[in-house]
Amino acid sequence: QYLDTIKDHIQEQSSAIVQLKADLEKQKAEMEIAIKQQSDLSQALAIQQAEAAQILSVTRGEEGRYAQLASANNAKAEELKRQQAAIISSQFGRGSTAGSCGGGYPAKWCNAPQDSLVDDWGMYNRECVSYTAFKVASSGRYMPYWGGRGNAKQWPDNARAAGIPVDGNPRAGDVAASLSGPYGHVMYVERVNGNGTIDISQYNAENQGLYSTNTISASGLQFIHF
Repeated sequence: QYLDTIKDHIQEQSSAIVQLKADLEKQKAEMEIAIKQQSDLSQALAIQQAEAAQILSVTRGEEGRYAQLASANNAKAEELKRQQAAIISSQFGRGSTAGSCGGGYPAKWCNAPQDSLVDDWGMYNRECVSYTAFKVASSGRYMPYWGGRGNAKQWPDNARAAGIPVDGNPRAGDVAASLSGPYGHVMYVERVNGNGTIDISQYNAENQGLYSTNTISASGLQFIHF
């Protein structure tokens, strides 16, 4: 009985040793994989650092030229904004202005500086596109995410691509789109009058990020029927 007990104990120890060996081999394999992954990451990092060093080497001494290009581009952008403001203001911006907030536009966007936030549809706050996107969505209709394609001039084609009807016949609740100027302009149709005019609400008609309303001619506009 004593010998049998010893034999059983030895067998248990042998089984434990076999299991321990298997566990160690598994851990060794996992460690080898981790070491390989670490090596791959180190190599990738070294490549990125080499590329960054090469870029720095190529661009060193060119900072002044790049600054001049950036300044020129900024000046062009400001000129386009000035042209846009002049065109849209002359056509749609001579109505009643109610300040930075209006039309139910959320305070989190209208109280923030213009273009400092991005709304739920990828548009910068207090822009005409952001306001009209909000108005469509707040009415319970589907407003696509047009972030990165947000210029008002692109909205009619964006709508057609999404299967949303676009024509020259206004209805209350439509988005009225003008292709005038470098960027275009969109407005929300509040009411269709019987004399060829429409009542609209809008943002940024005069490039100041302000809410306003107006009564304008429907002629020459495209109407998106969300």
